[in-house]
Amino acid sequence: MSTLRSNSFHFVPRRDVPRAPDASCPLVSDEPARQVARPELALWLRLRDRMRLFETDTADFEPREVERVRRVSGQLYLDVSRKVAHDDFARDLRKVTGAKECLECAVRGDCAGRVVPLRDDVFTRDDARVLELLANLTGTVLDVGAGEAPYYAALAPRASRGELRYLALEPDAERARLLLRRIPSAVRLDSLQELTEVLDHALLLRSYNHLTDAGALLEQVVARLRPGGTLLLVDNEAYGVIRSAAAARAAERGPARFEHAHNAGAAEVAAQLARFPLSLLDRRDVSPHTSNQWLLHYRRDST
Repeated sequence: MSTLRSNSFHFVPRRDVPRAPDASCPLVSDEPARQVARPELALWLRLRDRMRLFETDTADFEPREVERVRRVSGQLYLDVSRKVAHDDFARDLRKVTGAKECLECAVRGDCAGRVVPLRDDVFTRDDARVLELLANLTGTVLDVGAGEAPYYAALAPRASRGELRYLALEPDAERARLLLRRIPSAVRLDSLQELTEVLDHALLLRSYNHLTDAGALLEQVVARLRPGGTLLLVDNEAYGVIRSAAAARAAERGPARFEHAHNAGAAEVAAQLARFPLSLLDRRDVSPHTSNQWLLHYRRDST
């Protein structure tokens, strides 16, 4: 069984370097100011009249993982909420990217580098594709690891017309209770062994990375899909959050518990699914230009 782990880590403020609003970067000419012990675990954020250094001392991610989140997948976010736990990424977080002034900087090699917030709401933009795919589903639909069914609104119109039968696989009794309170017509399953019917569609919406034995469960799900049926997987990769030290402490001491068995991305999951009789219809990978959400959409082959 996999050890549960975090899917995010914090960058917290360490010190400031003065910088007038119209001044060039002071780190270029001031070597002592820009020096940090581990540049790969640090970044600079420009405020109105200063540069602020943020660092992470996470014990949940190795330095190479932090480096990948920042440099490869580009999944760093600025906390713009006052919440202990972010439950609406589109409102709570703003994506940041490397500053243009750093790209050709003479001291780029020994500086942590500056990030700037983006205006784009990458979460809503990327989620639009998920909603588009859900809007076309009819027949028997299984939601694996349904939780409280956050995407059910996209299915509700067809369910209300009797065009869609919604099955929710949710072993957690409390989450299942909340789901059934909100969606009385849902058929709740505690395990796949309770499923006796053929599926038209199967959904794993932000649940794959919670599965401790994803391969075995996916094999069972695919076996229950009719030929021509679809499998939709959506989940999130690891990300870093820039926030105040107080907010980071509150979050780390809060009631939230580790729930992720993996922080897998689309490539890893696609490789695992390659042995199944599935044809890929759509794939959306995480990149510096996207949110931390990936998507894989498949059709079940006849053999």
